[in-house]
Amino acid sequence: LDQKFLVTNADDICLKSDVTRCLEHDRAMLVYQSKGRSPVGVIEVEGGKVRRVVEGAAAFSDDALISVGVYVLTPDIFDHPMVPKAIGSAEYGLPQTMVAAFPDGIDAVQGSFWLSITEPTDIQKVEEVLRKL
Repeated sequence: LDQKFLVTNADDICLKSDVTRCLEHDRAMLVYQSKGRSPVGVIEVEGGKVRRVVEGAAAFSDDALISVGVYVLTPDIFDHPMVPKAIGSAEYGLPQTMVAAFPDGIDAVQGSFWLSITEPTDIQKVEEVLRKL
């Protein structure tokens, strides 16, 4: 393994301590226990490893694990082809590609805090929450 690196989504807010715990692993994905139904993909974890990503399945569960856009990877991810988010999708997914590229598993790191910015009004809400932390 060469030097690992961090990938984050620009519209997801997590705690520095959660990201730091992710960085203790060579390959990891920060996951969060959802608090309600959501249209995002569900992360299936077995033995502390991410085993599968089911896109859109969180709509069927109130307490699914979801990816919160923080990934620790190694350069060998670039040796693997990109994987579509779902069968027939023209959009590629990093979590799906990680699972396919590393069948021995990606370490799932449980996050303690997550906010997503999906529309302009979320920015003010996130600012208010962050001021209280």
